[in-house]
Amino acid sequence: MSEDDLDTMLANVRSMMNELGGVPPEDDAPRQEEPAGVIELGPSITIQAVADLKEAWLPVLETTRDIDINVQRVEQMDTAGAQLLVSFVKSIKSQGRKVTWSGASIRFGEVVDLLQLDQSLGLD
Repeated sequence: MSEDDLDTMLANVRSMMNELGGVPPEDDAPRQEEPAGVIELGPSITIQAVADLKEAWLPVLETTRDIDINVQRVEQMDTAGAQLLVSFVKSIKSQGRKVTWSGASIRFGEVVDLLQLDQSLGLD
């Protein structure tokens, strides 16, 4: 997958996220250290799940600074799901927040390797 292809995919995901309400912006006010919010991904990270994923992620995004994403249950992930995760991670990091990963599913690892997303997801 070329860098141009990845940029195009990311632009598409950003557009989808904006249509769904986007990720709330961070303010510049100092804040107290908060525990990481945990997002537990289900077995399917696909285009059909994008709206549901956003709904599930919003409360964590609004109430915690750092995010831990648990991928233990992931069994299926298509390119749209991968795009959403890459866009999500970039958005969180651009706000000065930290993303960590926990759990491990063989399928998630296979998709990450196949699409060479280690660096984009901060897994390197």
